[in-house]
Amino acid sequence: MKTVRQLSIAVLVLVCAVNLYAGARMIMDPTGNSLGLPFYLLNGTVFKDYTIPGWILLIGFGVLSLFTIIVTLKKVHWYPTAIVVQGLVIVVIVIAQMFMVGNDFFLQYFFLMLGFSLVALGFLQNQMKKANAQNHASNHNQHQGHHRHHH
Repeated sequence: MKTVRQLSIAVLVLVCAVNLYAGARMIMDPTGNSLGLPFYLLNGTVFKDYTIPGWILLIGFGVLSLFTIIVTLKKVHWYPTAIVVQGLVIVVIVIAQMFMVGNDFFLQYFFLMLGFSLVALGFLQNQMKKANAQNHASNHNQHQGHHRHHH
């Protein structure tokens, strides 16, 4: 469980750092020049510059994954679900990007892979938590049953 959680945190930190940086740069420089993003990528999309895509990356990937890192580190009981949700958000945004921009970038596939891996890692942790809870409950019941036989 610990290893899977640590792997989830590592992926989330990567997603968070890259997108807080890229999102902030896009907002500060809506032309995309500072990140080497060609302006023609926005042709045929609803965006007139990189400001809104920057905010999407900053909030949807950066801030949301920071929040997910915090709940995962604190082991809040629903953290595996937060990991799954973050993974789904990444997958949906990247697929939407691919449809709108129509370009295949290595980074899009990379983030798609990270998104799917977060979904899998979160799901796995949810299953492990359920299994732990069931084992704990059955151990508890065995002990109680055991005590009754002595009396």
